[in-house]
Amino acid sequence: MTPPLIPEWFGCGNKLSYEELVILNSLAPNGGGITDANRQDIMGVNLVTSIDKIYQVGASPEQFAELALRHAIADVVCAGATPKGVDICFEFSSQMSEQDRLKYSKSFFETAQKLSLAVGKCHSTFGVSTSVTVAVNAVGITTAINPGSSTDDGCVVISGPLGVMGELYKSALSGTSEPRNGILKYIEKIDLFGTAHVCHNFNRCTDISGSALSGAVKSLASRYNVDITISATKLPTIADFNDMTLAPCLHAAGAHNEVQEISNTTLNSVSIMRELCGPFLFLSSIEHSELLINSLKDLGWYSPKLIGSFCASSEPIIRYKEE
Repeated sequence: MTPPLIPEWFGCGNKLSYEELVILNSLAPNGGGITDANRQDIMGVNLVTSIDKIYQVGASPEQFAELALRHAIADVVCAGATPKGVDICFEFSSQMSEQDRLKYSKSFFETAQKLSLAVGKCHSTFGVSTSVTVAVNAVGITTAINPGSSTDDGCVVISGPLGVMGELYKSALSGTSEPRNGILKYIEKIDLFGTAHVCHNFNRCTDISGSALSGAVKSLASRYNVDITISATKLPTIADFNDMTLAPCLHAAGAHNEVQEISNTTLNSVSIMRELCGPFLFLSSIEHSELLINSLKDLGWYSPKLIGSFCASSEPIIRYKEE
């Protein structure tokens, strides 16, 4: 049975606001902060781990598995690590048949194998709506040099267009599979394992996901003590935005706390648009920006581009230009 298309139960639409996540993470023993993944050195091995929860997106079991697993491993990829394995916890809708639960489980195991991911423990429960929690383990890359990683100023580069989750939601509501199939073809072309090496070399980066572009920009600014200016009119998007496309972010919990001071309504909405398998955001030196963009293109990312600038600051400020 098709799951209900409630925005909060779609993709990562129910994620708390970035501001609240900062507060909750600050309670952690290590001081918290918003990070993409956890790093531990265990007997000489740089172990990198992360965890994500993703709700069904109106796709087939095979498509959901592809989207969910790629979304989950993105956190360790942008930490410059090679994904090695996953632990999976399914939460199946009580309306889903035993046969469909079997299809979903099989699809995730097969997709994990295709992505060269070992599957450790698998746990399954019933829930309000179908979702999956994926814990990822990876090994940090230790070779190569980080070009321009210590520069005090430079440019902001985005690896691809925004709007994947919104387009998936629009596709699910309209019952048309073409947009969703097109997105899957694009996402499947991206070499995430190669991207991990780029993220190691250009190590000031994050992925744009449940905290939207707004949260990703705030995260980079606070991590590296920089002012960031984004040219809002340069932001690449997959499609035109309308109420149907924006639903997963505009009705999600805490989204209204993240709205930026952008007078253009569409650009304002794009800044808080929650993403699934979203693009990566990099802080790069100007001299290495072309190398970064070309490297991303070679790895299957669509139209990576420069969208802003940054400079060192003791009290980070974020600006969005509308020119």
